[in-house]
Parts: sequence; structure tokens; C-alpha cells
Amino acid sequence: MTRIVVDANVFVSAILTPGSTSARVLDLVRENKVELLLSEIILEEIKRVLEYPKIAKRHRRSREELRVLVDEYAQLWMMAPDLSIL
Repeated sequence: MTRIVVDANVFVSAILTPGSTSARVLDLVRENKVELLLSEIILEEIKRVLEYPKIAKRHRRSREELRVLVDEYAQLWMMAPDLSIL
């Protein structure tokens, strides 16, 4: 299976723009067509960015809804503790 790594911007874009290319990438992960590698650093960045006031205004989800959403995706991801950001 193909493995991919995406940054927080792809995840945030997928949430803000359903039907976008970013959303399709996450669809492929849910459909088990690709395997997404994720580090704790990227996961924390996703959580942080989703709470930015400008972003929160667009997605209109509570912190609890975001936690559940991110946790659901995190269950699909393969954690890669040794991923380093270049």
C-alpha cells in the first residue's frame, strides 16, 4: 500500500473545504487506499491550527467536536515517531 505524509495544512483544508483535493486525500485514507504516516508533531500542529480564531470561525466546531474528529482520524493513521521535519 502506498504511504503518504501530509502536513497540517492539508488536514485543515480538508475540514474547511469538503470536496477539495485535500478532502479527497483524507477520503483515500478512510477508504484504506493509502496509508497516512503522521508524527506527534504534525498531530499537535493540526490541533493548534484548528483552534486559531480565524480558522475556528470558518469551521464552527467546538473544542470537543475537534478533539473527536482529530481522534477519529488519528486512529486511521500510522504514527511515525521518527518522522522529522526538514
